[in-house]
Amino acid sequence: MDVSPGMRVRLKGAPERRTFAVAGVWTDGEGVEWVRVCNTAWGRVWHTTVRREEVEAVKSRNAKEA
Repeated sequence: MDVSPGMRVRLKGAPERRTFAVAGVWTDGEGVEWVRVCNTAWGRVWHTTVRREEVEAVKSRNAKEA
């Protein structure tokens, strides 16, 4: 599944409840897709950048079943 800004994602191998918001997605000059994610913890906003293959989209709790 593609990811886009505003979606929730989980880092592969992380606990199920630990999700992050996607702040941005881009491809560098070598064709590697990067995802900028953010979360809040201890009253601060944290950002990190990871490769696309390290994240998986999280199904919204409000999503309708098709």
